[in-house]
Amino acid sequence: MMLDMNGIASFQALQSDAETEQIPVILLTAIAQTAEKHQFHDLGFCGVITKPLNSLELKILYW
Repeated sequence: MMLDMNGIASFQALQSDAETEQIPVILLTAIAQTAEKHQFHDLGFCGVITKPLNSLELKILYW
């Protein structure tokens, strides 16, 4: 767990910097509702993976 920022704030910090705004970011979250996943995509995340992490799902979906 990050103490100073949550994942959304960290992502927004990356997006606000010209040197890091093009880095693709996949969000790992415990929030699994479809509406929230769409909101995360709308924020600019390249993908959303829900916890618990299934490594096979990760390989199938993103590689």
